[in-house]
Amino acid sequence: MQSSYDLYLLVKSLTKAEKRHFKLQSSLQKGKKDYMVLFDTLDSLSLKEDTASNYDEEVLRGKIKDKLNLKHLHVTKNYLATQVLKSLRTLREESDTESKLNKMVSEIKVLADKGTYRLLSQKLKSAKNLALQYEKYNVLIDLLNFETVLCVRHKEFKINEVLEKLYDDIFKYLDLMKMETAYKAVQNEVTTIYRKNIRARNEKSTAKIQILENNPLLKTTKQPPTFLSKVSYNYSKALLFQLNGNLSQAIKFHKEVQDIWIGYPHFKKEYPMLYMIYSSNYLVGAHLLRDYSVFPTVLDNLTSLPKRNYNEEAEAFQNICYLEQLYFMNKVIFNNKLNTTDVASSLAKKIETGLDKYHSRIVKSRQMSFCINSSIMFFALNMFDESLAWMAKIHQ
Repeated sequence: MQSSYDLYLLVKSLTKAEKRHFKLQSSLQKGKKDYMVLFDTLDSLSLKEDTASNYDEEVLRGKIKDKLNLKHLHVTKNYLATQVLKSLRTLREESDTESKLNKMVSEIKVLADKGTYRLLSQKLKSAKNLALQYEKYNVLIDLLNFETVLCVRHKEFKINEVLEKLYDDIFKYLDLMKMETAYKAVQNEVTTIYRKNIRARNEKSTAKIQILENNPLLKTTKQPPTFLSKVSYNYSKALLFQLNGNLSQAIKFHKEVQDIWIGYPHFKKEYPMLYMIYSSNYLVGAHLLRDYSVFPTVLDNLTSLPKRNYNEEAEAFQNICYLEQLYFMNKVIFNNKLNTTDVASSLAKKIETGLDKYHSRIVKSRQMSFCINSSIMFFALNMFDESLAWMAKIHQ
């Protein structure tokens, strides 16, 4: 760790479940654990704002000087960081497919070293099936290459036929990886232009948009074969239509992205925050069309997603609360003019709490949007003091 501040951020980023897992692992060790004293102290610190300039190393030293040998503090810091990362890694192995596969690959190599080929064959088959199910083609290719080595060393019959099939599969998955990379590159280009030119267009950006529209990957009406390439294709088309002001066509492709996620439920579980981002963009598109009929169902789906760490909690807050407020303002206040002051106050309190808790993880533009929208929300309800208070937060 370069500084106590880096370690402070790591400790503070842990969720309750991650802290519980870390302390459980620590309890398996016997004897004095200086790193746990440091952990508890860092966890108890509270900064007004999580920035390096607000962090004071001397405050930490003052709290632990009677508990730890400060001469060895740098050693304790490094050991604590190592133990936290180890705990997070083992916890991720239980929920993250990439980590599960990496663990399975390590076990396969151990079994090969031990010469237990029947167990190895079973484990290899399971790993290949899992990699194929989640379209982890990089891992699948590594497994197939490992299988070719085993084939050359130990196969006695039909070795050429087996090798030919293995290499056919390797080249097939290499092509799929290349295709996915190409679609992702196009999506990143479109997204970059969208963020820069959604409000301001010039000749250069217009020419770039036309080039992208004529890209063979997007020009075709045929859907690509893999999950990620399908998402990239339809999302890129949606953003291009939005850039050209064709919102009705844009929302069709945003809806197609939603349908793709529905068709691959295991990917929704694997990438909950990615699903949240695409779903949020779908609702923003619906908002531009003033269609709020899809909001309740999609918001319920987003709210029910698991949040596995601090970053995911922050991402969920800034997307869900932003969309809840959009829906509340446009569907309830502006349309029905109901007496909803209590609901507005509750929503504003929820936003205020989230901004305080996740301040360091929320981009400035979204913070500004929360303040402006909250001010407008209260103004529309004739709650002028509250409206001014939120407007003042912008200057803060």
